Amino acid sequence: MQGQHFAKQTQRERACSLVHGTWRCAGVRVASVGACALMVGQLLLPSVALATECADSAATTGEVAAAPAAPAATVDANAATTPTTEAAPATQNEADTQQVSLADTVEGAGDAMPAEQNASSNNAAMPADNAIMPCGVTDVTGGGGVTIDTNVESYYRECELPPEISLTGGGSFSWDFGPVPDEVADKLSNASETKYYKADAATGALVEVADQSQSNVTISIAPYEGQMRATLTLTGGDFVDGNYALIRNEDVPFTSTLTFDGTDYNDGILIGDPDSTSDKPAQIVVHETRTDYYLRYNFNTVVKLAAHGQAINSVDLGSGYIGYRAGDTPAPTTHVPYADYDKYEIAYECWEEMDNSDPTDLHPVAFWYSDEGMYTPGMKRIDKFEEGKHYMHSVMLRQKNGYEFANGCTVAINGEPLNAMSVQKVEGGLFLAPTTSFTCEKALVWQAIDTVEINGATVTFKDGDKPVFTGATSDDTRYWYQCEFWNSEDGAGVNSAWFWDQNIENHIDTFEAGKTYSYGFYLKSHEGFYFTRDTRVTINGKTYGYWWNESDAENLDRDGKTNTMWVYTNLTMTPEATPAPTPDPRPTPDPEPKPDAKPGQAPTTATTTTTVSTTKTPAVKPTAKTTDATLAATGDSTGLVAAAMSLAGAITAAIGIASKRREN
Repeated sequence: MQGQHFAKQTQRERACSLVHGTWRCAGVRVASVGACALMVGQLLLPSVALATECADSAATTGEVAAAPAAPAATVDANAATTPTTEAAPATQNEADTQQVSLADTVEGAGDAMPAEQNASSNNAAMPADNAIMPCGVTDVTGGGGVTIDTNVESYYRECELPPEISLTGGGSFSWDFGPVPDEVADKLSNASETKYYKADAATGALVEVADQSQSNVTISIAPYEGQMRATLTLTGGDFVDGNYALIRNEDVPFTSTLTFDGTDYNDGILIGDPDSTSDKPAQIVVHETRTDYYLRYNFNTVVKLAAHGQAINSVDLGSGYIGYRAGDTPAPTTHVPYADYDKYEIAYECWEEMDNSDPTDLHPVAFWYSDEGMYTPGMKRIDKFEEGKHYMHSVMLRQKNGYEFANGCTVAINGEPLNAMSVQKVEGGLFLAPTTSFTCEKALVWQAIDTVEINGATVTFKDGDKPVFTGATSDDTRYWYQCEFWNSEDGAGVNSAWFWDQNIENHIDTFEAGKTYSYGFYLKSHEGFYFTRDTRVTINGKTYGYWWNESDAENLDRDGKTNTMWVYTNLTMTPEATPAPTPDPRPTPDPEPKPDAKPGQAPTTATTTTTVSTTKTPAVKPTAKTTDATLAATGDSTGLVAAAMSLAGAITAAIGIASKRREN
């Protein structure tokens, strides 16, 4: 029984296993056919209507039907795309990388457009006929994508105001932040802004407010001739006269630009590329550079506010006029000192050609103005100065910021007072005429100075020596000697000219051992001559290298020549310490004093020799009295002999006198 039962059970299990296996194979085939149908439907992008019809048919019959291929150009892209993960942010920190998802493309679709042409088509509008619209580029096989690799750069324009600004009586003050490159100047139109500030007496600062009616100061920033200009205006209102801090530190963006740098395809297959041997879709990387432009405000300024204007009692203008010659072109030369920028400005300069045929009737016949707006129709212009003609220069000053030129305001140009008859007060300013006049001489043939010589200069000193200056030039026809100077390595200096020497705070009174001092000098060229960077320098016949001071270097960079030569040379000097006196290793002992001779006794150290001569001796003139200096120069032996002879003579004379008395 058990054996039969085992056999039947085994037989049944074997039969069932065959049936079950058959069903399992059929199920796998059905599932495989369904999966293939799904993949084919996805790849062929069937139309919405056909896809719906096929799905209904498959649901009712249980059979897998092949849907006919529909034209890809009429398929709705939204129905064909598979779900995607959440898009990455468009901007990712500094290396902005954007990932653009692509719809799977259909084999046999129309010719793909070049990737470069479609790289920027993300923002294109969808057409009304539901045609497939690419997101990025279209020449990528299914599953491909486009990566936008963005390199971010930043450009900052520094904007700073001067340390102090004065606004008075409804006046204004303008300040230019300096030119910018041409490619940036074209973008400044987006950088304009206006800010309103209230003078807060409690904090002593200008506080920004939104309402113009509450403000006392308005600051407008706008492009002006290729740069940014700030204009501060005192708009009035209630405020306390005084100093107010204007603080602003921020970076304000005003525009951005995007530059295409190229595309990488990473060796993938592109639709329409028959020569490709790759079996993987192309991974496209579009490279671009985004430049962000900022105005970097750095305001740390004291703004002085005063409701009422102040009087200008004196004016001292600078001028670069050095004398024009025939053929020279007029140019602005007068400038306002920095300390008076907020008080007045130069409205214009003018040159007038005067008709001097009649000395009693001088009148202008031609003009040159620094301001083009001053010319009138038909006015004759001065283009070049002409030999033999007489010219007169004038300047118009315009007051600002509520300041006003006082009656009797004095004017000087380059420190030289201007005749009061040439100063005329007019509405809003001062008219100065003439500031100078001249009769034009023939043109000079300018010559470069090839060599300058400083001769006889004292260039060596010892420790403790005081500076002395003995240098001079050997050529006074081309340039003038102005001064010499020494500078030490610690910043001290001394100058041969009192004008400059008096202003040296760290002054060299004596030279010190161990310090290194460098030599320099200052020259001026005569009219018709100039210095260049090739001018050679010799000092005491030896050639030295040198470098220019800042103002001369600017002239050389601008014009290639300069009329002054203030240079620092590589002639250096280091004083040595004075050596201490060396003692004599074998000092000479002082001679011991000799005993004085006793009266009436001849010195034993002297020998007297008497010589008798029969020759008549001529009369001898009295010997001049020996001075103390002569005696001091005589040796000790000679002195003793002279003393012994004098004593012997006195004794002989006494004996003779006594004998004579005895005879009497």
